[in-house]
Amino acid sequence: MSTKIRLVRLGKKKSPFYRVVVADSRSPRNGKTVSQIGTYDPSASNDAKLVLKNDSVKKWVAGGAVLTQTAKELLRGIEGLFDLKKNPVKKVKKRKGRGNPIAAKIELRKEREAAEKKKLAAARKKEKELAEVKQEDEIKQEVTPPTEGSANQNQDNVTATEDKKE
Repeated sequence: MSTKIRLVRLGKKKSPFYRVVVADSRSPRNGKTVSQIGTYDPSASNDAKLVLKNDSVKKWVAGGAVLTQTAKELLRGIEGLFDLKKNPVKKVKKRKGRGNPIAAKIELRKEREAAEKKKLAAARKKEKELAEVKQEDEIKQEVTPPTEGSANQNQDNVTATEDKKE
């Protein structure tokens, strides 16, 4: 059985009061507990904020109970309770979009819109390049006028084909 030392929230709305408990790691936050080892009142004066049974805490930590991040931060000020070098306090970074489906949908929509904008920009750039190439071709055709001899040959060819049709 894997046990954790964690907090159970009590008290009324906007005035929390916590119990420091030992619980099975699979049980919910306010679920069944194995043992109560102290209390924490964030609204109390500094002397009465954290009240612990030190011998019980030491016994559970020695027995392999894992402290949650919040419990570690509360208990780190108490000397000799446990070694912080073995159990350092680690800040956990929350990943974007986890736990909030609306935020995840908004992020996904933004990513899609950004991809569409990139595609549109690439298509516009391609169209612009094609228009420039066409314009250059038209300029080249205007610059090289047909010679007189080639125009007369074309007219002769047209009349020759008309004679053949008749």
